[in-house]
Amino acid sequence: MIRIVTDSSADISQAEAKEWGITVMPLTIIFEDGSYLDGVDILPDQFYQKLVTCKNIPSTAQASPADYESVFEEARKAGDTVILLPISRKISGSYGCATMVKKQGNYDNVYIVDTLCTVSFLRIMVLEALRLKDTMAPEQLIEHLEQLRKKIRLYALVDTLEYLHKGGRVSRASATIGTLLNIKPIITIMDGEVKVIAKPISARKAIDFLVDKKRSADIDANYPVICGYSGDDTRCRAMIDKMFDTQEEKDYYLAHMQNVSPIVGVHTGPNVAVVVYVEK
Repeated sequence: MIRIVTDSSADISQAEAKEWGITVMPLTIIFEDGSYLDGVDILPDQFYQKLVTCKNIPSTAQASPADYESVFEEARKAGDTVILLPISRKISGSYGCATMVKKQGNYDNVYIVDTLCTVSFLRIMVLEALRLKDTMAPEQLIEHLEQLRKKIRLYALVDTLEYLHKGGRVSRASATIGTLLNIKPIITIMDGEVKVIAKPISARKAIDFLVDKKRSADIDANYPVICGYSGDDTRCRAMIDKMFDTQEEKDYYLAHMQNVSPIVGVHTGPNVAVVVYVEK
């Protein structure tokens, strides 16, 4: 049997993981008052409430070698194969840590995918792996996922560059200028890294940018369009209202909005609006 394993950056809750029969390894968020396992000790709504009131922006930590060893060893004893889809190696050390454990433990039953992504981008890849895991050999499935990755698009409005600066993603000068000019940056995931691709002045213009991106895309209807937010869903709701034409569509996406994983929310901050889809 093939076991699909990912981490809590993938916007997949522990409840969903249990329902789908996959493993979501919780990453760690470190506030001044202690450490919290993402999605276990602290849920998204709780996290964002805490984030906007805390004195200092929290830090994050990857799963430990012992955590990976436990998952790999359990699968080996059961005679199962593991396909691990971790957060991008260019964002976190998770991929490197898992690879080290696989090598040291001689876990030939473990395949580690360099996903080069996170959040709902990664969620789509995990769902595809889950759908096809019983129909393909591991090597074929990984090749398919790597091809799919090239067609997934993620665009997000972030409220401020301050959180990205604290996480080392943008410079102090860029963050300061962005705040002074009321810039609402648009970010994407490109080659596994977070990139700022536009700097609209005002949230309204930033939302229009996201809407135009989605409307101009040749979207593959075999995969979901995912709309997300972080903490406050006001901008995501505004995006959905402009992005979709019929009330039925709007109601569907309003009911299926994804709250951005806390482990990623540490770096993007609250008030994010994001859209993810697959192009043909």
